[in-house]
Amino acid sequence: MMCPHCAELEEQIAYLKSELALSMSEDKLARLRKALGLTPSEVRILLALYQARGRFCSVYMLDEAAPATISGDRNVKHIDVRICRIRKRIGKAAIENEWGRGYRLNDLGRLLVEEALEVQARAA
Repeated sequence: MMCPHCAELEEQIAYLKSELALSMSEDKLARLRKALGLTPSEVRILLALYQARGRFCSVYMLDEAAPATISGDRNVKHIDVRICRIRKRIGKAAIENEWGRGYRLNDLGRLLVEEALEVQARAA
């Protein structure tokens, strides 16, 4: 039997995966990647935060969105590194973190993502 916290995390991961698959086409991913100069895994993390709509995402949830390249390695330190790189591109204030809960994209961050998508859509 799974603890309630783990079951809740699994539900949130499944929700984020379904939302990400439904709302972001590969075209949008490529446009966002080009607009912000992020790697594919950084874009997936940013979009997972965007799709969470202001809720906190644990590092394990973000790891599911953009797993490490080394299979079997469950060290999620790479998420912290990628968040740092994303913050350099969109601004430190756009992503909030709370110890023990994870990361979330605030309203400023959501606006930056939407603006980057719009700019790239107009340029295409």
